[in-house]
Amino acid sequence: MVIGDLESTAGIFSGDVSIPQTNKIRFDGSSGHTYISETADSNLKFFVAGIEQINITNNLFDINSPIAMNSNNISGGGTFTATTFSGQLDGTISSATTAVTQSDGDNSTKVATTAYVDTTAGSYLPLA
Repeated sequence: MVIGDLESTAGIFSGDVSIPQTNKIRFDGSSGHTYISETADSNLKFFVAGIEQINITNNLFDINSPIAMNSNNISGGGTFTATTFSGQLDGTISSATTAVTQSDGDNSTKVATTAYVDTTAGSYLPLA
């Protein structure tokens, strides 16, 4: 059993390796800034350059930096939730989706709601 710092260029362990809570597993030496730490019970954090990048708790997987996917796609059968979408939307918009109704005469490329179409068409066509 080793108590205190353990530094080596290589190591093979048999059995469990235990690290007390709040201590760190450092990846670039004893003063390194890239490490994993259990900061509290059931709270595991990953740091790169001394900055928290990932925080895992019982019910949360929090990533603190953008995820670079390059040319890869994210796919799945579940639900993806976001407050903002940026990019090209391909496919069918859900029938439960709502939008802001634009003012009459708005000659833009914004999505037109049925209320906008009714109002604008009513300005030009007699409604029965």
